[in-house]
Amino acid sequence: MSGRQLVVFTDLDGTLLDHDDYGWAPARPALDALRMRGAALVLVSSKTRAEMLEFRRQLGHQGPFGVENGGALFIPQGHFTDQETPDDDGLRAIVLGTPYTRIRTVLERLREREGFAFEGFGDVNALKLSEWTGLSPEQARRAQARESSEPILFHGDDRELQRLRATLEREQLRLLRGGRFFSVQGPSDKGTVVRYLLKSYGARKPGRPPLSVALGDSENDLAMLREVDIPIRIPKKHGCAPLAFEHPRLISPRAPGPRGFRAGIEAVLARLDDDRN
Repeated sequence: MSGRQLVVFTDLDGTLLDHDDYGWAPARPALDALRMRGAALVLVSSKTRAEMLEFRRQLGHQGPFGVENGGALFIPQGHFTDQETPDDDGLRAIVLGTPYTRIRTVLERLREREGFAFEGFGDVNALKLSEWTGLSPEQARRAQARESSEPILFHGDDRELQRLRATLEREQLRLLRGGRFFSVQGPSDKGTVVRYLLKSYGARKPGRPPLSVALGDSENDLAMLREVDIPIRIPKKHGCAPLAFEHPRLISPRAPGPRGFRAGIEAVLARLDDDRN
């Protein structure tokens, strides 16, 4: 593995961020260690672009990031080439998913005609969303600035859930379980982001592919975990069953959230050090 670019993809809620208070301080030593090694850190989240821009500012993050479970990818100007045309935020946007307006149209039709019981982010105001999530009203408004996915609270049993999943599939939409909500989105997912970026990072050193790592805790992270060399499965905080996933190089920290992020990254770096010795 010596000489290969280390690229780390991470989920946010429940992985890098604590499930309850969204804190990430326990992960700071691992983030610092990645910076010291020159690793690329890619944030891949269900969060919107507006939310991610604010979090990146707090984190001091300079790399690419994926939003809304793979609905879009944003690459900072000059990260791969100097030919990228940026927007006002200095980012190149790559749209991968289904437009939000179409997703909402389908959901409203299914609720009215098929009798499904659910509430989406587009159905409530920021104060109600604050009650659901613990976000401040301003943070909730950023969470509602959606472009390619709709989180929903589903109010039905497992049979109805499976019926909704099958109905959405006929509309070329997917239903993925996240940390708090289900996400309705198009065929792209977090794995789409990983594949795109690994190809881009690999082009920097032809013949020497990057060493890829991914961290996640939910169903919507599975596609990302399947695409990398070393997946790290973060456990749930409140006693839920761990994500069903197996891989010969799987790392499974015992701690949830940012403490698990730190433990997982430290385990990867220890493996790298062992390989060099």
